[in-house]
Amino acid sequence: PPRYRATTPGRAIGFLFIPFFNLYWAFVTFVRLADGFNALRADHPDSGLRNMRGWAEAKAVLFVCYWTIAFVPGFLSLVCITDFVVFVLFYRGIVANANAVIGRGWAV
Repeated sequence: PPRYRATTPGRAIGFLFIPFFNLYWAFVTFVRLADGFNALRADHPDSGLRNMRGWAEAKAVLFVCYWTIAFVPGFLSLVCITDFVVFVLFYRGIVANANAVIGRGWAV
């Protein structure tokens, strides 16, 4: 449509900021969540908390792949299936850690 053709350079830079921020956000939030549990795990080695750093990094990388190489024909199914499997494993680990924290009464 004509209204989209009138994008100024300032708007174009603004539009590019959104995906870059999302990629940065994925690496920061997933890894910080895992590092928070790992810090608690280091203070309480007998807590049974899982080390989720590797799964967090894998999920962040797959998030980037989903928004970049998944647009290449033939890669979408591979990226989606892998992302789903890693998401389920990451989510189960985070839920197990959260339940362990709540079960010990550490949650505020």
